[in-house]
Amino acid sequence: MDRGESQRILGQPAFIAPTAQKRRPGRPYPPEPHLWFDGVFIKENELPRNFPSWRVATMGGVYTELHALHTKPRFFSKYFTWLQDAAGIAMLPPLSNVTETSIHNAIVGLLNKNMYFSDTLTRLSIVPTLSPNDYGSDVMVSALFLETKPLERSGFAPRTQGLLVKVLEDSTKALNRRANVQWLSDPAAWISQRLLKKSLWSEHLLLNSKGRVANAIEGMVYALINGETITPPLSEGVRFDPIRPLIEEAYFSATGNIIAKTPLTLEMLNAAEEVFLASSVHGIESVLGVNDRRYSTNVSNLVCEKLNRIYFPELYL
Repeated sequence: MDRGESQRILGQPAFIAPTAQKRRPGRPYPPEPHLWFDGVFIKENELPRNFPSWRVATMGGVYTELHALHTKPRFFSKYFTWLQDAAGIAMLPPLSNVTETSIHNAIVGLLNKNMYFSDTLTRLSIVPTLSPNDYGSDVMVSALFLETKPLERSGFAPRTQGLLVKVLEDSTKALNRRANVQWLSDPAAWISQRLLKKSLWSEHLLLNSKGRVANAIEGMVYALINGETITPPLSEGVRFDPIRPLIEEAYFSATGNIIAKTPLTLEMLNAAEEVFLASSVHGIESVLGVNDRRYSTNVSNLVCEKLNRIYFPELYL
C-alpha cells in the first residue's frame, strides 16, 4: 500500500509530492519513516491502521531512550538491562524469543531502513498485548516496540546559554518503587510537558509528596552545595534514567569526586552554588536559575562540558 492510499484510509487527503523545491536528477525522496513492532517493520503513517490498540497497550508499557551514532546504539547493554528491570517492576510478562543481540540487530536494521546515519534518538518500549495460545484463547504477553528519530528533531541540541527552571509545586510524585520507571502512559508527565511548552521556562522541576525535589520533567537534578555534588536518591521518586550510573562514572573520571545521594529540599536548592541537569535526551546542562534564584555557572559549565565530552564525544569532533 502506498502512502496516498494509506492516508485516504485514515481520512486524510492523498499525499502530493512537493514540486516547489527542485531536486537533483536521480536523487530520491527520503524513505517513509518506519517503526518496528514485535519483529515487523511498519510505516509510521500506517501505525493507527496496523496497531489500533496502541493507546490501550501503552497503559502499562514502559520505555527507555538511547542514542545511536551512525548505526551503532551506544551503551546499549546498560539501557536494555534497565528496560528489562523496569518491565519486571511493572509486572509485565517477560519477552519471549528476544535476546540482546536480536534487539541490537533490530535497531541497526531500523536505522538503516530509515536512512538515519547521524545522531539518532531511539526509544525502546515494552508493551503488554494479547496473543492467542495453542487452545485458541488470548493470553497476555509482552512485545517490543522500536522507534527512531533524528536528534535534531527531538530537541537534543545542547542549550549552551543555560537553563531557567521553574518549580511546579502542584505536580507531586509518589514515593514508591514504581515511580522510578519511565511509563509510556504517565498523566503527570504529560500534563507537565504541556505546561512547559506553553511557558517561557526552559524546564520544570517536579516535587515529591513530601515537598522535596524529585527531578526535572526531562532530566535528573544535580546541585553543588558546599563543595559537594548531590542528587536525590531513587527513593525520593526520581524517574530513573539509564544515564544516571554513567554520569556517576563520568563525574568521577572528570573530577575525582563522587556524587552523594541525598534528599534535596527547596531550601537546599536555594542555598546551592550551582545546579545542572542530566538526561539521555539532552545530555548535561547548566542551570542559570530556579524560580527567582540565580546561580553562577563557573564550575558547572566546566563540569558539564567534561561530562558531555565523555558521554557525547561526537558533539566535539
